[in-house]
Amino acid sequence: MPALLCIVIQGLYLRRCPGHLDRQLDLSPVSMSSTTLNRSSITDGSENDVTSTSVSIAMMLSMTQEAVSSSLSSATSGGLDGNSSSSSGGGGGGGGGSAEDESSYYVDMPKETVDFVNNITICYIQPIISLFGLVGNVLSLIILIKLRKKHHSNIMLIGLAICDSLYLLAKNYDLVICIQKRIDPLTARNWAILITPYITFIPVILSRVTGLITSLLAVDRFIALTWPFWFKTAVTTNKVLVLLVLCYIIPFATHFPQFMRNTVVYRYSPRVGYDLPYVTVTKIYVENKEFFDIYKNLVLSIVFYITPLAIITVTSTVNIHKLRQMSESSLRKETTSNNTTRERKATITLIWISVIYVICNVPSFCFLITRFFLPEFDYHGRLKQTSILVSKNTSVFIAINSSINFVIYCFAGEAFRQEFLQLTRCKKVKTAAGTTDSKSNGKTGNTHSTQENTYSKAE
Repeated sequence: MPALLCIVIQGLYLRRCPGHLDRQLDLSPVSMSSTTLNRSSITDGSENDVTSTSVSIAMMLSMTQEAVSSSLSSATSGGLDGNSSSSSGGGGGGGGGSAEDESSYYVDMPKETVDFVNNITICYIQPIISLFGLVGNVLSLIILIKLRKKHHSNIMLIGLAICDSLYLLAKNYDLVICIQKRIDPLTARNWAILITPYITFIPVILSRVTGLITSLLAVDRFIALTWPFWFKTAVTTNKVLVLLVLCYIIPFATHFPQFMRNTVVYRYSPRVGYDLPYVTVTKIYVENKEFFDIYKNLVLSIVFYITPLAIITVTSTVNIHKLRQMSESSLRKETTSNNTTRERKATITLIWISVIYVICNVPSFCFLITRFFLPEFDYHGRLKQTSILVSKNTSVFIAINSSINFVIYCFAGEAFRQEFLQLTRCKKVKTAAGTTDSKSNGKTGNTHSTQENTYSKAE
């Protein structure tokens, strides 16, 4: 009886809401057209796996609805005997219970809410952060080039500023679409689909480059504090340049297969009366789906995201401990050398860069782990809208990480701060030009000439 009651309730619900099961399996005409390949785009005329899978699911859906309807009519008419009714009722009750449990377990967010929040993030929050970061990175490049440009630490910071600027530029391609959407929504939609397969992975690759350079900075400080004498001879400018170039080349080369996942096809749209572009998976991806998924979710994530994040976390912890030891030893001594003071200030700056990187990447790391253990939390899963919302908003923290280094340099780097104030002419920085001139003329005690030369240089 309980199983038969479940069949009756489910049948009545399907009659009142016939599209409920369609929405659960996401088989609406729009979703099916956006997730299947265009047969005319396949030159060899073979059947596509995605298309056949969708047709099979549609047939299963039709068979399920027919079975439920026949069971409902048989149960209400009373033509079944006791054994048959109990067996069919048990099967129907199990199917209804599993469908209800599955639908109640995966509760996705409404698309309207997701679009509203993402519109605020993409059109307002992210551009403001990116504008601030681009201005700060340009100023950082100018000042770092002026400050000991041959020093290997400054070379790595210059490479980091270039990568952060490229990331902020690539990430804001959505801003152009957001502006175009207010003028012509259909054109904005078409442009977004046309550029999605080719530019989506570029910000991801640049964020991986940022992680590699940051880990290189953390390891550099770790070696300098742990083996200072070996560090002076082993770490050279040429070696750092080679490593910096590899930090750019290797991520782009290894992420190249990701550009083969999606493509753009054109299909006729009866709403507008002409062909519209749609993003769909490529034939190569369909035939090698398991390889692409393992390569993206395991290999690339572990090598270029989890491993650098772990290196930065461990080395930064050790560097903080070493910095405390340096501070305690300097308090015991009456005087400290200039090299020790310089190394301590450089270590503080680079520790702050590493700590901010770890903090800003915690949301993305949690999103990655959730997607790995919950496959439905993906763009092609039942929690599609929720995954889109989380993905768009976790990227804001990555943008903050690429924009905040200038603030760190100003607060933690004394030489950088003085150079910035001199560049903006906010402070009359005293120089040794007057003292040098007085010494060259043999007038070592001429304080008046020194003050005049300093004032003229500041002006």
